[in-house]
Amino acid sequence: MKLKRFVFYFSCFLLILIVWCVASSHKRRNRPTNYTINETPTKHITIDGIFPLPTHRVYPNVKSEDSVIPMRFFKNNFGKSVHNYKWLHNPHTRCVANTTSPDIFLLVAVASASWEFERRDLIRKTWATVNQVSGKNIVYVFFVGNDRRNNKKLEMEFNEHHDVVMEDFDETYKNLTLKTQGQLKWITYFCPNIKYAIHVDDDVFVD
Repeated sequence: MKLKRFVFYFSCFLLILIVWCVASSHKRRNRPTNYTINETPTKHITIDGIFPLPTHRVYPNVKSEDSVIPMRFFKNNFGKSVHNYKWLHNPHTRCVANTTSPDIFLLVAVASASWEFERRDLIRKTWATVNQVSGKNIVYVFFVGNDRRNNKKLEMEFNEHHDVVMEDFDETYKNLTLKTQGQLKWITYFCPNIKYAIHVDDDVFVD
């Protein structure tokens, strides 16, 4: 008799515990976030970007126990980027919202070789002419490296279209990683109001 009573009470305890765990998990999943996509007003964007970065865009570098990455890469310099290349051309107002251009739904980051002027012009005249879909705004930005041979032409292109980001690292194939890092940094600093970003190359046709 005592054994049956023990089993009954123990089963009730387990059932209550399971229900509590499930309810707590559901509550955590549905808890509203502390920020929205529009938390950082674009009016605060300067030529240096949003800095220091909003707290929700800062993540601590935590080294796992089995990591072989040197400790120097885990310095907690919150809000600072290890990608410290200077912007030579920077359309920093590209994502600034105003009454005629509300927040950006999609930013298309196009990795382009600095000398591919014709490709960029072709993109501007074809699939990059689509700047709104179902009332949602789309913005296009080209990313190039430093090319001393073509700097004059690049400056003219930037002044005409204001859609080219140029960083101070050599435009070479081996620096593609730097270009990708530069895209992520630029988007973080200058486009806090976008909902989505997509990376494409300048030899891709988007339909």
